[in-house]
Amino acid sequence: MKKKPQDTRVRPKRVQDYQSHFHHILAAKIDGVKFGSLYLTSLTHEHLKGLQSYLLTKGLKASSVNAIVHSSLRAMLRDARSDRFMLVDLYNDRALLRPLEIADPDVDPYIPEEREQILEGFRKSRYYAFVYHQFWTGMRPSEACYLKWGKVDLTYGKTRVEGSRVRGHEGRTKTKRSNREIDLHDNLLPVLKAHKPLHVSPDDYVFTTPEGTPIEEERFYRREWLPTLRRLNIRPRPFYNTRHSSLQTRTDLVKIIKSPNSHRELAEARGLVVPFLRDTLVGLNYAYYAPPGAQILLNNPLYVRSHDFSGEMAMGGGQSWHVPHVFGSGLPAGGGAHLAGSLADLPFVLAEAEQDFIVPENVQALIWHELVPGLVSSATLPRWWGVTQNELHAVTLYQRTGEELLAACAKDEKLRSNVLNILSERMVPQRSEQLEKALRAGALNEALSRVMPGETFYLAAEFRRRFPGESNSWGKAGEELENLSSRNPAEVSWKRLSDDFGVPHPALAQSYTRELLNVKPFPAFMGYSSRLLAESWDSNNLYWARLADELGYPPVMLNRLVPELTYRMVEKIFATDFEDWPAMLRAMRETGEEFRQGKITSLPKVALSTSVQ
Repeated sequence: MKKKPQDTRVRPKRVQDYQSHFHHILAAKIDGVKFGSLYLTSLTHEHLKGLQSYLLTKGLKASSVNAIVHSSLRAMLRDARSDRFMLVDLYNDRALLRPLEIADPDVDPYIPEEREQILEGFRKSRYYAFVYHQFWTGMRPSEACYLKWGKVDLTYGKTRVEGSRVRGHEGRTKTKRSNREIDLHDNLLPVLKAHKPLHVSPDDYVFTTPEGTPIEEERFYRREWLPTLRRLNIRPRPFYNTRHSSLQTRTDLVKIIKSPNSHRELAEARGLVVPFLRDTLVGLNYAYYAPPGAQILLNNPLYVRSHDFSGEMAMGGGQSWHVPHVFGSGLPAGGGAHLAGSLADLPFVLAEAEQDFIVPENVQALIWHELVPGLVSSATLPRWWGVTQNELHAVTLYQRTGEELLAACAKDEKLRSNVLNILSERMVPQRSEQLEKALRAGALNEALSRVMPGETFYLAAEFRRRFPGESNSWGKAGEELENLSSRNPAEVSWKRLSDDFGVPHPALAQSYTRELLNVKPFPAFMGYSSRLLAESWDSNNLYWARLADELGYPPVMLNRLVPELTYRMVEKIFATDFEDWPAMLRAMRETGEEFRQGKITSLPKVALSTSVQ
């Protein structure tokens, strides 16, 4: 197959970017040594981190540094590995080398008053139609510079965008999706009709200089745009920002709401506003319930606007308004994946859609399909703004007290009988027997490894309720719990802690109210039963709360810690068969140990403190 010329395969602007990236890489200095003089085989993660830091000190933006280090240089090193000049992939561990965080850019459009001033300032200029067009189409300047009369239909008010012009070079649009048809605003049509010459050919440019040549954006910005803004005393901003102004003024909601003068106009105004209200409502629900690391809302803006409430198009009339499910996966021609159905059960369904973005640490990891959305939604739904320091510490003390009771009952037959009777309500007989054998044998570490945080929490709470006078069985944590309970009974009550640290049970109880149900774990099979397993697993939130308390985090930090730690735990689940549900316990404790050691770099560190207010 014949290759295309270089200038048609790579945009000129991209070629200049690559040249600039190459220059920055070679000229950078790491500990006084030029990066370009380093041997490929000697490169380490520290060199790449040093390159990032160096480029930042030179005033480059985070996005530019990422483009250089994590795009251009990464591609170079990938080619070097392909040619066997180096063996190690320095980019395979994101924990050692992460792209820089990029703050959301300030759009900074021209407000309507500025737009009118600018248009008035250009009214007698040859560029009036060009500027007017940019404010009312949202077209990129490079696309407008390329636009030809053959693509403009003033009769039906349509414009077809199929190319761009940058620094004298013409080529395709920025993306395939940028090839589009634009509806021309009613007030733009007379301006373009007045601007159009009497005799034109389809290949004539719509906007030209006085010499008849195509407009070059950079030259127009320097010679026409900036001088006009300064003359009008308007704060200078890029000409490109007219695009943002257009997108904001396409639909003037205030004007729509205030303009109706009759019932008919009011009905029309409602028809225009309703889609915005609908998208806002749906978008807020999506954003609120989106799980940690959510990708769908970031990468598919139509996911919200395509939500098919009735389900008529996706499921037919017989399934209308049922709980939502993902429809259209793998069908981009039909608009891509979106939800069909009501907003009921939205937290679980969003987590179900997002779980495909979670990559297990182990290649052959077995993770139950319905389990992960249950775990993720149980971490996403709770909000911890009202949790007090006393509540947080009480969760820790309940778990420690349960562990103290297990340690004490290893040598006390009567106490062991009481403890096992309580735990039998949370354990299947096989686990209960294994725990009893370990306690009788004095294997305390083995016994504790078999007990989940939710079970030690329940053991302490239930033992205090059934045997309030047996304080001689308490250890240090039990005594502290008693004192805390006597001082603040409401804050450390079972109901309060159950409401704050429990999990939702939409399948078991048909409710998203958080609660500690105290049921035995359901068996792990396929489909719906795996969802029941997730809802009977209430150890995560209790365990993460204990870690936060022991490491000195304030309760409000649970809003960040719980989702991220749960996300990390899911990555670590490595079950060997369908009955290997203890894999969740192993993954939870591995994640907790990494967190204690500060290995989860995305989470902040605080000074160690466990004081109670």
